[in-house]
Amino acid sequence: MHRIGTGFSGLTSNKMFGYCTVLILLGIVSALVAIILEDRFPHLPYGWALARRLLDHLAIALFSIGLVAIIIEFRDWREYFQQRIAETILQQAYLRTLDRDQLIAIQTNTLKAFFKVEDLDRKDSFLEFFHSRLHKYIASPYREDVDYQFAISEGEGEAGYWRVDEIASYKCRAVGTSIPDFVQWTSDPKPAVECDQVIFTIVFPRDVCEASDFKKKYPTAQESRLTFRSDEQPSKITPVLGPAGGCVGYRLPLDEYRDIDGLGIGIHSTYKMQKGLPLAWTMIHPTRRFSITISYPTGCRAIVHLFGFDDEHVDEQEENPGVYNLRYDSWLLPDSGVSIDLVARGIALPFAAATEPVS
Repeated sequence: MHRIGTGFSGLTSNKMFGYCTVLILLGIVSALVAIILEDRFPHLPYGWALARRLLDHLAIALFSIGLVAIIIEFRDWREYFQQRIAETILQQAYLRTLDRDQLIAIQTNTLKAFFKVEDLDRKDSFLEFFHSRLHKYIASPYREDVDYQFAISEGEGEAGYWRVDEIASYKCRAVGTSIPDFVQWTSDPKPAVECDQVIFTIVFPRDVCEASDFKKKYPTAQESRLTFRSDEQPSKITPVLGPAGGCVGYRLPLDEYRDIDGLGIGIHSTYKMQKGLPLAWTMIHPTRRFSITISYPTGCRAIVHLFGFDDEHVDEQEENPGVYNLRYDSWLLPDSGVSIDLVARGIALPFAAATEPVS
Protein backbone atom coordinates (compact mmCIF):
# COMPACT_ATOMS: atom_id res chain seq x y z
CA MET A 1 0.00 0.00 0.00
CA HIS A 2 1.30 3.47 -0.89
CA ARG A 3 1.66 5.98 1.92
CA ILE A 4 1.93 9.78 1.74
CA GLY A 5 4.21 11.82 3.92
CA THR A 6 1.79 14.26 5.55
CA GLY A 7 3.47 14.48 8.91
CA PHE A 8 0.49 12.70 10.49
CA SER A 9 0.37 9.11 11.74
CA GLY A 10 0.04 7.48 8.36
CA LEU A 11 -2.79 8.54 6.11
CA THR A 12 -3.79 5.86 3.62
CA SER A 13 -3.65 6.08 -0.16
CA ASN A 14 -3.14 9.29 -2.14
CA LYS A 15 -6.32 8.59 -4.10
CA MET A 16 -8.49 8.58 -0.98
CA PHE A 17 -6.84 11.77 0.29
CA GLY A 18 -7.50 13.39 -3.10
CA TYR A 19 -11.19 12.48 -2.98
CA CYS A 20 -11.51 13.91 0.52
CA THR A 21 -9.74 17.14 -0.49
CA VAL A 22 -12.07 17.59 -3.48
CA LEU A 23 -15.11 17.13 -1.21
CA ILE A 24 -13.82 19.73 1.26
CA LEU A 25 -13.07 22.21 -1.54
CA LEU A 26 -16.51 21.68 -3.05
CA GLY A 27 -18.02 22.29 0.35
CA ILE A 28 -16.08 25.53 0.79
CA VAL A 29 -16.97 26.73 -2.72
CA SER A 30 -20.65 25.89 -2.18
CA ALA A 31 -20.65 27.77 1.13
CA LEU A 32 -19.06 30.84 -0.47
CA VAL A 33 -21.57 30.78 -3.33
CA ALA A 34 -24.44 30.55 -0.83
CA ILE A 35 -23.07 33.49 1.19
CA ILE A 36 -22.57 35.65 -1.93
CA LEU A 37 -26.08 34.88 -3.16
CA GLU A 38 -27.59 35.74 0.21
CA ASP A 39 -25.60 38.99 0.37
CA ARG A 40 -26.33 40.20 -3.19
CA PHE A 41 -29.88 38.92 -3.48
CA PRO A 42 -31.45 39.10 0.01
CA HIS A 43 -34.98 38.90 -1.38
CA LEU A 44 -35.43 36.05 -3.87
CA PRO A 45 -38.55 34.27 -5.04
CA TYR A 46 -39.52 31.22 -2.98
CA GLY A 47 -38.03 28.68 -5.38
CA TRP A 48 -34.64 30.42 -5.66
CA ALA A 49 -34.54 30.99 -1.89
CA LEU A 50 -35.11 27.26 -1.36
CA ALA A 51 -32.31 26.41 -3.83
CA ARG A 52 -29.96 28.77 -1.97
CA ARG A 53 -30.74 27.08 1.35
CA LEU A 54 -30.19 23.64 -0.20
CA LEU A 55 -26.81 24.85 -1.48
CA ASP A 56 -25.96 26.00 2.02
CA HIS A 57 -26.78 22.58 3.50
CA LEU A 58 -24.95 20.81 0.67
CA ALA A 59 -21.84 22.82 1.48
CA ILE A 60 -21.96 21.73 5.13
CA ALA A 61 -22.52 18.10 4.10
CA LEU A 62 -19.65 18.01 1.60
CA PHE A 63 -17.26 19.68 4.01
CA SER A 64 -18.24 17.32 6.86
CA ILE A 65 -17.98 14.16 4.75
CA GLY A 66 -14.55 15.10 3.46
CA LEU A 67 -13.24 16.03 6.89
CA VAL A 68 -14.62 12.89 8.61
CA ALA A 69 -13.28 10.69 5.79
CA ILE A 70 -9.78 12.13 6.26
CA ILE A 71 -9.95 11.57 10.03
CA ILE A 72 -11.11 7.96 9.59
CA GLU A 73 -8.32 7.31 7.10
CA PHE A 74 -5.63 8.07 9.67
CA ARG A 75 -3.92 4.80 10.51
CA ASP A 76 -4.78 4.87 14.22
CA TRP A 77 -8.47 5.51 13.56
CA ARG A 78 -8.61 2.92 10.81
CA GLU A 79 -7.00 0.25 12.99
CA TYR A 80 -9.40 1.16 15.79
CA PHE A 81 -12.49 0.63 13.62
CA GLN A 82 -11.05 -2.53 12.10
CA GLN A 83 -10.46 -3.93 15.56
CA ARG A 84 -13.98 -3.07 16.72
CA ILE A 85 -15.51 -4.64 13.61
CA ALA A 86 -13.42 -7.78 14.09
CA GLU A 87 -14.48 -8.01 17.74
CA THR A 88 -18.12 -7.67 16.72
CA ILE A 89 -17.83 -10.43 14.12
CA LEU A 90 -16.12 -12.80 16.57
CA GLN A 91 -18.67 -12.30 19.32
CA GLN A 92 -20.78 -15.39 19.99
CA ALA A 93 -24.00 -13.39 19.86
CA TYR A 94 -23.23 -12.29 16.30
CA LEU A 95 -22.03 -15.72 15.16
CA ARG A 96 -25.24 -17.33 16.39
CA THR A 97 -27.23 -15.19 13.98
CA LEU A 98 -25.45 -16.75 10.99
CA ASP A 99 -26.61 -19.87 9.18
CA ARG A 100 -24.51 -22.98 8.57
CA ASP A 101 -23.18 -21.91 5.16
CA GLN A 102 -22.12 -18.49 6.46
CA LEU A 103 -20.31 -20.04 9.42
CA ILE A 104 -18.51 -22.55 7.19
CA ALA A 105 -17.45 -19.67 4.92
CA ILE A 106 -15.94 -17.84 7.93
CA GLN A 107 -14.19 -21.04 9.02
CA THR A 108 -12.86 -21.66 5.51
CA ASN A 109 -11.51 -18.12 5.17
CA THR A 110 -9.89 -18.42 8.59
CA LEU A 111 -8.13 -21.64 7.55
CA LYS A 112 -7.00 -20.05 4.28
CA ALA A 113 -5.46 -17.18 6.23
CA PHE A 114 -3.90 -19.56 8.77
CA PHE A 115 -2.28 -21.88 6.19
CA LYS A 116 -1.81 -19.13 3.55
CA VAL A 117 -3.34 -21.40 0.87
CA GLU A 118 -6.03 -19.86 -1.31
CA ASP A 119 -7.35 -23.03 -2.96
CA LEU A 120 -7.80 -24.89 0.32
CA ASP A 121 -11.49 -25.49 -0.47
CA ARG A 122 -11.07 -26.75 -4.03
CA LYS A 123 -13.23 -29.68 -5.14
CA ASP A 124 -12.35 -33.04 -3.57
CA SER A 125 -9.97 -31.34 -1.13
CA PHE A 126 -9.43 -32.64 2.40
CA LEU A 127 -11.30 -29.59 3.72
CA GLU A 128 -14.34 -30.66 1.71
CA PHE A 129 -14.00 -34.17 3.18
CA PHE A 130 -13.66 -32.68 6.66
CA HIS A 131 -16.86 -30.66 6.32
CA SER A 132 -18.86 -33.59 4.92
CA ARG A 133 -17.54 -36.48 7.05
CA LEU A 134 -15.70 -35.30 10.16
CA HIS A 135 -17.13 -31.89 11.04
CA LYS A 136 -20.22 -33.37 12.73
CA TYR A 137 -18.18 -35.24 15.34
CA ILE A 138 -16.94 -32.01 16.93
CA ALA A 139 -20.32 -31.43 18.57
CA SER A 140 -21.38 -35.06 19.05
CA PRO A 141 -21.39 -36.88 22.42
CA TYR A 142 -18.43 -39.15 23.03
CA ARG A 143 -17.05 -41.92 25.23
CA GLU A 144 -14.18 -41.48 27.63
CA ASP A 145 -11.79 -43.90 29.38
CA VAL A 146 -12.97 -46.94 27.44
CA ASP A 147 -11.55 -50.14 28.97
CA TYR A 148 -11.94 -53.66 27.55
CA GLN A 149 -10.90 -56.85 29.34
CA PHE A 150 -11.07 -60.19 27.57
CA ALA A 151 -10.47 -63.59 29.11
CA ILE A 152 -10.20 -66.16 26.31
CA SER A 153 -10.08 -69.86 27.09
CA GLU A 154 -10.77 -73.23 25.51
CA GLY A 155 -14.20 -74.61 26.36
CA GLU A 156 -14.54 -78.18 27.59
CA GLY A 157 -15.63 -80.40 24.73
CA GLU A 158 -15.61 -77.44 22.33
CA ALA A 159 -12.35 -77.89 20.47
CA GLY A 160 -13.36 -75.64 17.58
CA TYR A 161 -14.41 -72.69 19.77
CA TRP A 162 -13.02 -70.11 22.14
CA ARG A 163 -14.93 -69.21 25.27
CA VAL A 164 -14.80 -65.43 25.79
CA ASP A 165 -15.58 -63.48 28.96
CA GLU A 166 -15.69 -59.79 28.00
CA ILE A 167 -15.96 -56.82 30.38
CA ALA A 168 -16.16 -53.29 28.99
CA SER A 169 -16.51 -50.01 30.85
CA TYR A 170 -16.48 -46.32 29.95
CA LYS A 171 -18.04 -42.94 30.71
CA CYS A 172 -20.60 -41.24 28.48
CA ARG A 173 -19.69 -37.59 27.98
CA ALA A 174 -22.12 -34.96 26.80
CA VAL A 175 -21.51 -32.22 24.27
CA GLY A 176 -24.17 -29.62 24.95
CA THR A 177 -26.82 -31.38 27.00
CA SER A 178 -26.95 -34.94 25.70
CA ILE A 179 -24.91 -38.13 26.02
CA PRO A 180 -25.16 -40.95 23.40
CA ASP A 181 -28.71 -42.21 22.89
CA PHE A 182 -27.99 -45.87 23.62
CA VAL A 183 -25.45 -48.48 24.60
CA GLN A 184 -25.21 -51.79 22.78
CA TRP A 185 -23.27 -55.01 22.38
CA THR A 186 -23.29 -56.65 18.94
CA SER A 187 -21.47 -59.54 17.30
CA ASP A 188 -20.77 -60.79 13.80
CA PRO A 189 -24.10 -61.58 12.09
CA LYS A 190 -22.64 -64.88 10.91
CA PRO A 191 -23.04 -67.87 13.26
CA ALA A 192 -19.38 -67.51 14.27
CA VAL A 193 -20.41 -66.02 17.65
CA GLU A 194 -22.96 -67.51 20.02
CA CYS A 195 -23.88 -65.19 22.88
CA ASP A 196 -24.78 -66.65 26.27
CA GLN A 197 -25.64 -63.49 28.18
CA VAL A 198 -25.13 -59.70 28.22
CA ILE A 199 -25.41 -57.60 31.37
CA PHE A 200 -25.54 -53.80 31.18
CA THR A 201 -24.67 -51.75 34.25
CA ILE A 202 -25.33 -48.04 34.65
CA VAL A 203 -23.16 -46.24 37.21
CA PHE A 204 -24.34 -42.79 38.30
CA PRO A 205 -21.83 -40.01 39.02
CA ARG A 206 -21.44 -39.02 42.66
CA ASP A 207 -23.24 -35.69 42.34
CA VAL A 208 -26.33 -37.49 40.95
CA CYS A 209 -26.29 -40.11 43.70
CA GLU A 210 -26.06 -37.46 46.40
CA ALA A 211 -29.05 -35.50 45.07
CA SER A 212 -32.08 -35.49 47.39
CA ASP A 213 -34.42 -36.93 44.74
CA PHE A 214 -32.11 -39.75 43.57
CA LYS A 215 -34.05 -42.59 45.26
CA LYS A 216 -37.33 -41.17 44.00
CA LYS A 217 -36.14 -41.02 40.41
CA TYR A 218 -34.33 -44.39 40.46
CA PRO A 219 -36.01 -46.58 43.12
CA THR A 220 -34.46 -49.83 41.84
CA ALA A 221 -30.88 -48.52 42.02
CA GLN A 222 -28.53 -50.48 44.24
CA GLU A 223 -26.32 -47.81 45.80
CA SER A 224 -25.16 -45.99 42.63
CA ARG A 225 -25.95 -48.70 40.08
CA LEU A 226 -28.69 -50.06 37.87
CA THR A 227 -28.31 -53.50 36.28
CA PHE A 228 -30.09 -54.87 33.21
CA ARG A 229 -29.76 -58.47 32.00
CA SER A 230 -30.50 -59.77 28.53
CA ASP A 231 -32.34 -62.81 29.96
CA GLU A 232 -34.69 -60.76 32.15
CA GLN A 233 -38.38 -60.50 31.30
CA PRO A 234 -39.66 -57.87 30.98
CA SER A 235 -36.54 -55.85 30.18
CA LYS A 236 -35.58 -52.47 28.76
CA ILE A 237 -32.99 -54.29 26.66
CA THR A 238 -34.02 -54.82 23.03
CA PRO A 239 -32.48 -57.33 20.59
CA VAL A 240 -30.42 -56.03 17.67
CA LEU A 241 -31.36 -57.88 14.50
CA GLY A 242 -28.92 -58.78 11.74
CA PRO A 243 -29.48 -58.64 7.96
CA ALA A 244 -31.03 -62.11 8.00
CA GLY A 245 -33.32 -61.23 10.88
CA GLY A 246 -31.55 -63.15 13.65
CA CYS A 247 -30.45 -61.60 16.95
CA VAL A 248 -26.85 -60.37 16.77
CA GLY A 249 -26.74 -58.34 19.98
CA TYR A 250 -28.56 -56.22 22.52
CA ARG A 251 -29.26 -52.52 22.99
CA LEU A 252 -30.16 -50.50 26.07
CA PRO A 253 -31.67 -47.03 25.43
CA LEU A 254 -30.33 -44.18 27.57
CA ASP A 255 -33.22 -41.75 27.09
CA GLU A 256 -33.90 -41.50 30.83
CA TYR A 257 -30.27 -40.61 31.57
CA ARG A 258 -29.35 -38.52 28.52
CA ASP A 259 -28.76 -35.34 30.55
CA ILE A 260 -26.29 -37.01 32.96
CA ASP A 261 -22.78 -36.09 31.87
CA GLY A 262 -20.22 -38.66 33.02
CA LEU A 263 -22.71 -41.55 33.26
CA GLY A 264 -20.75 -44.77 33.71
CA ILE A 265 -21.47 -47.82 31.56
CA GLY A 266 -20.45 -51.41 32.16
CA ILE A 267 -21.05 -54.30 29.76
CA HIS A 268 -20.37 -57.91 30.79
CA SER A 269 -20.86 -60.47 28.05
CA THR A 270 -20.04 -64.16 27.74
CA TYR A 271 -20.03 -65.97 24.42
CA LYS A 272 -18.25 -68.52 22.31
CA MET A 273 -16.68 -67.91 18.93
CA GLN A 274 -15.15 -70.11 16.28
CA LYS A 275 -11.41 -70.49 16.30
CA GLY A 276 -9.50 -69.11 13.34
CA LEU A 277 -11.60 -65.96 13.16
CA PRO A 278 -10.37 -62.57 14.40
CA LEU A 279 -11.66 -60.98 17.56
CA ALA A 280 -12.51 -57.51 16.27
CA TRP A 281 -14.56 -54.48 17.22
CA THR A 282 -14.94 -50.86 16.18
CA MET A 283 -15.92 -47.60 17.86
CA ILE A 284 -19.42 -46.30 17.11
CA HIS A 285 -18.83 -42.95 18.87
CA PRO A 286 -15.83 -40.63 19.13
CA THR A 287 -13.67 -42.02 21.94
CA ARG A 288 -11.15 -40.36 24.24
CA ARG A 289 -8.60 -42.65 25.87
CA PHE A 290 -8.76 -46.39 25.30
CA SER A 291 -7.23 -49.46 26.94
CA ILE A 292 -7.49 -53.19 26.46
CA THR A 293 -6.23 -56.27 28.30
CA ILE A 294 -6.47 -59.74 26.76
CA SER A 295 -5.58 -62.98 28.48
CA TYR A 296 -5.41 -66.10 26.31
CA PRO A 297 -3.87 -69.60 26.32
CA THR A 298 -0.09 -69.48 26.53
CA GLY A 299 0.17 -71.89 23.63
CA CYS A 300 -1.02 -69.13 21.32
CA ARG A 301 0.26 -65.75 20.33
CA ALA A 302 -1.75 -62.65 19.45
CA ILE A 303 -1.45 -60.88 16.12
CA VAL A 304 -2.85 -57.38 16.66
CA HIS A 305 -3.93 -54.98 13.94
CA LEU A 306 -4.87 -51.40 14.83
CA PHE A 307 -6.79 -49.15 12.44
CA GLY A 308 -7.44 -45.48 13.07
CA PHE A 309 -4.77 -45.24 15.80
CA ASP A 310 -1.96 -42.71 15.94
CA ASP A 311 1.22 -44.70 16.62
CA GLU A 312 2.60 -41.84 18.70
CA HIS A 313 -0.02 -42.45 21.41
CA VAL A 314 -0.01 -46.27 21.37
CA ASP A 315 1.58 -48.05 24.34
CA GLU A 316 1.69 -51.85 23.86
CA GLN A 317 3.00 -54.22 26.49
CA GLU A 318 3.42 -57.98 26.66
CA GLU A 319 4.96 -58.67 30.04
CA ASN A 320 3.84 -62.29 30.42
CA PRO A 321 3.06 -64.97 27.82
CA GLY A 322 -0.68 -65.11 27.27
CA VAL A 323 -1.34 -61.49 28.25
CA TYR A 324 -1.57 -58.49 25.94
CA ASN A 325 -2.03 -54.89 27.10
CA LEU A 326 -2.60 -51.75 25.08
CA ARG A 327 -3.17 -48.16 26.19
CA TYR A 328 -4.06 -45.29 23.91
CA ASP A 329 -4.08 -41.78 25.34
CA SER A 330 -5.74 -39.82 22.55
CA TRP A 331 -8.89 -39.65 20.41
CA LEU A 332 -10.40 -42.31 18.16
CA LEU A 333 -13.03 -41.65 15.52
CA PRO A 334 -15.98 -43.93 14.72
CA ASP A 335 -14.95 -46.98 12.67
CA SER A 336 -11.52 -47.04 14.34
CA GLY A 337 -10.85 -50.32 16.07
CA VAL A 338 -8.76 -53.38 16.83
CA SER A 339 -8.55 -56.81 15.26
CA ILE A 340 -6.80 -59.69 17.06
CA ASP A 341 -5.97 -63.14 15.71
CA LEU A 342 -4.92 -65.95 18.03
CA VAL A 343 -2.62 -68.46 16.33
CA ALA A 344 -0.65 -71.39 17.66
CA ARG A 345 2.97 -70.54 18.33
CA GLY A 346 4.30 -73.18 15.95
CA ILE A 347 2.37 -71.91 12.92
CA ALA A 348 4.36 -69.92 10.37
CA LEU A 349 2.85 -66.54 9.58
CA PRO A 350 2.69 -64.65 6.27
CA PHE A 351 5.34 -61.94 6.06
CA ALA A 352 2.84 -59.09 6.48
CA ALA A 353 1.33 -60.58 9.63
CA ALA A 354 4.63 -61.79 11.04
CA THR A 355 5.83 -58.18 11.30
CA GLU A 356 3.18 -57.39 13.93
CA PRO A 357 3.20 -60.12 16.59
CA VAL A 358 2.96 -58.85 20.15
CA SER A 359 3.68 -62.08 22.00
